[in-house]
Amino acid sequence: MFNSHYALMKEFASRLSVSGREHDFSNDLKAWMKPFADTVSTDAMGNLLLVKKTAVLDAPRLLLTAHMDQVGFMVTHIENNGYIRLSPVGSVNPIAYSNIPVKFSRGSKGILVAETNCKPEEMKPNKLYADIGTISLKETEKYVQVGDVCAIDVPLMKLKGSRIAGAALDNKASCAIIYKIAQLLSAEEALPFEVGFAFTVQEEVGCRGSKTIAYSFAPSYALNFDVTPCYDTIGSIPGNVRLGKGAAIKIRDNTVIVCKTIVDSLEQTAKEESIPIQREIIASGGSDTGVLQLTRQGVAAGSLSLPCRHIHTGTETIDSKDFDAIVQLALAWIMKGKVFEFESLG
Repeated sequence: MFNSHYALMKEFASRLSVSGREHDFSNDLKAWMKPFADTVSTDAMGNLLLVKKTAVLDAPRLLLTAHMDQVGFMVTHIENNGYIRLSPVGSVNPIAYSNIPVKFSRGSKGILVAETNCKPEEMKPNKLYADIGTISLKETEKYVQVGDVCAIDVPLMKLKGSRIAGAALDNKASCAIIYKIAQLLSAEEALPFEVGFAFTVQEEVGCRGSKTIAYSFAPSYALNFDVTPCYDTIGSIPGNVRLGKGAAIKIRDNTVIVCKTIVDSLEQTAKEESIPIQREIIASGGSDTGVLQLTRQGVAAGSLSLPCRHIHTGTETIDSKDFDAIVQLALAWIMKGKVFEFESLG
């Protein structure tokens, strides 16, 4: 269906899916992913789960997850002159969001601007407002209502080499990774374990969706896919992850210390397959991995992260080589059943 990684991610990134309003993207994902799974379901939270079953009785269950929501804004008030007041949904950088095009959930496009004479040091999300070109409250309400959402409307672009930039690569790129893995696994007629492909909601506002989907699927093992910051930009704080240097295997973030069994098995697989990897440790922020680990009696959960520059802006930047490395590593890890070779976890 998609003839390149770029075409795949461009299609995914064009879908609006602000936290709590992921249903349109989820419906498209359901149609795209359905040929690769035996069952498809959506829970009360809105999480999408597709399962590739196995004929093996009492087989282990592996859950692959990626959140499908993106940061954005929700409409809180419409001024008499038609301007739209907003509150952030997720963590947004008001400077990065100033003077940038946005798209609303009902289809209208507009621009996000800062209040006149607002100094950079005064910039906060509440200093931003949207202008869709209307001139009155009554006119604006024809197109936008209080409670609607909007997100940055910047299409993906190809940079030099294998680099791609644009909005919503956090986390549409990881959703595309799971799509590729599912597509490749669909050629396997019989797996010795059951695989669930979960696209979770509301990660950007507290990893909410992963709590319910992990509880209901009850995996034996889990692998989460998300982006991670790069530390190779001008003025960056010290860090290990670089763009274009391979799949980032999460060791720790602010919400999880990853199961050593998972880390060891991923690194061993990468060594055997000559796949470039990096070790990821971040001091702040988290992902669905921490939630997966704490589900029920505890789950051996790990994470493969896609290096990404300028996260939560309209110029998020990734490298297709890192995308390929993650797909190759995850697929080899699954097919070799590496995690199942370890007798104990910890």
